[in-house]
Amino acid sequence: MKQANILVVDDDAAIRKIVSTNLTRAGYGAVVAPDAEQALAILSENGDFDLIISDVMMPRVDGMEFRKRVLSNERTAHIPFVMLTAKRGTDDRISSYELDVVAYLTKPFEAKELLAKVASILRQESRRVAYTSEQRLEAIRQLTVTLNHEINNPLSTVLGQAELLLRGDALPPPEKARKMVGEIREAGYRIREVIQKINRIRQIATKTYLSDIEMVDLDRAMSEKPEESAK
Repeated sequence: MKQANILVVDDDAAIRKIVSTNLTRAGYGAVVAPDAEQALAILSENGDFDLIISDVMMPRVDGMEFRKRVLSNERTAHIPFVMLTAKRGTDDRISSYELDVVAYLTKPFEAKELLAKVASILRQESRRVAYTSEQRLEAIRQLTVTLNHEINNPLSTVLGQAELLLRGDALPPPEKARKMVGEIREAGYRIREVIQKINRIRQIATKTYLSDIEMVDLDRAMSEKPEESAK
C-alpha cells in the first residue's frame, strides 16, 4: 500500500518538528516548509501529496491565502487541507470551511487527536478516489457499449460492400456499383456523426440497451445542462 505523503507548513520550528515527527512515527511521509511561499515552491515541483497541514498565522502569506492558491492550481486543488491555529475565534473557522478545509485543529493539540484526524481524512479520501475510479470505469463500459452499437452497424456496411466490390475479377454494373458506393458513403457519414457527438459529450446520460445494459445516450450527453438531459 502506498505511503501517504503529507506536507506540513508552519513558521514555528517546534510545531513543524512535533507534527512531522508524529506523522513519521505513524508511518506517513512528511515534508516540512517554514512558510507558504516555500510550500508553494515544493508543490510546484511535486504536487503528489495526500494531505496538507498548515498553520493559519504565518508571515507574508497566511494560511488562508495559501489555501486559496492551492485551490487555484488544478494540480493541487484536490489535496485535503487541515488548518492549525492558536486562535479560538469562529471567524477563521467559518472562512476555512468556506475554502473547503476538511479539519480545523486549535493549538495546543494532542498528538493522538492529530493522528486520529489525519487517519480519518485519508480513509475518506481513499474511499472517494476508489468510488471515483469505479465511476470512471463504469462510464468507459457504457461508452464501449455505445460505440459497439452505434458504429458496428455502419462499419459492417462499409466492410461488406467493399468486400463485394473487390470480389471477383469484374466490377458490378455501373448502376449497382454506384448504389453500393452510396451505401458506403452513407455509412461513413453515420460513423462520422457518432464521432462528432462523442467529441461534444458534456455529461454522462444513459439509456437502457437490451433490457439490462446501460449505454450512453449521445444526444442527451451533448447537453451541458443536466436538467435538460432528464427530459
